[in-house]
Amino acid sequence: MSIVLELRKNMIKRSRMVQSAMSKSDEKATKLLLAVSSTYVLFVLPLGIVQSVELIWNGTMVVSPGHPDFVHFMSTKIRLKWTRAFFFFFYQLNFAINFFLYVAASSATRFRANLRNLFGMKARLEESMYTRAPKTNSVAPAPSSVARQDSPNGDDDKTNKVKFDEQKEISESTT
Repeated sequence: MSIVLELRKNMIKRSRMVQSAMSKSDEKATKLLLAVSSTYVLFVLPLGIVQSVELIWNGTMVVSPGHPDFVHFMSTKIRLKWTRAFFFFFYQLNFAINFFLYVAASSATRFRANLRNLFGMKARLEESMYTRAPKTNSVAPAPSSVARQDSPNGDDDKTNKVKFDEQKEISESTT
């Protein structure tokens, strides 16, 4: 009897999960995984088929050099190797395509902005708000950042250095 109750509870939970709508991020992730999986199958399956045929061919067809079918055997073997090399290019291309699929499907605006910055391109306005300020050392911040923080009116570093030198001269002259 308890098994029937558990099955019924699980069936109710399952129906609730199916009825709930997918979130926007889940939908994007599903599309991305579908695209990545499809390109993988499209680009890697031909190589797998050719390698399997080549493996079977090499294992079953053994022809000695003096046999009349030796030339046919070797020419087929060479064709299989060239075909494998051709499809190996698509296998490698799959990795490059995956990178662009991830970038295109992601909402990583900060990544795109940093990538543009890396290549010296101007970041878009909507991307610039996602870029982070450079990290400072919280134990001992750089002198330029300390000068900026201490300056109430936002003077630049040269002006701060002049003010610091003037204060140093005043303090030395009073002692």
